[in-house]
Amino acid sequence: MADSPSAPRLRPVPVTPIPDLTVTWQVKALLTRHRLSSYQLQNALRGHLSQPAVSRIVSGRSVRIDLRTLDVLLAALRALTGNADLQVGDLLRAEETLPGTARGPEDRK
Repeated sequence: MADSPSAPRLRPVPVTPIPDLTVTWQVKALLTRHRLSSYQLQNALRGHLSQPAVSRIVSGRSVRIDLRTLDVLLAALRALTGNADLQVGDLLRAEETLPGTARGPEDRK
């Protein structure tokens, strides 16, 4: 079947490369800046997050998190630091890495 002269020709869409990113926790640095301990954070989160979960977040080993966890973590850190303007972006950091060098869960042990 031949192309119809009135059929529009589709042009290829250029693909924009997506940079490799490594997202890391900044909670330990935040606690240090405010002279707070992970124990204080654990106490503030008691009943919301387990001690092992808080430990993984503070140590940077937690690789999956849900929005509810971010909610309670942010609320606790706002209360502990006295900084009501604290945002999720203060807890995480994204850095571009060289192609093929982004860290995966196996690298965060």
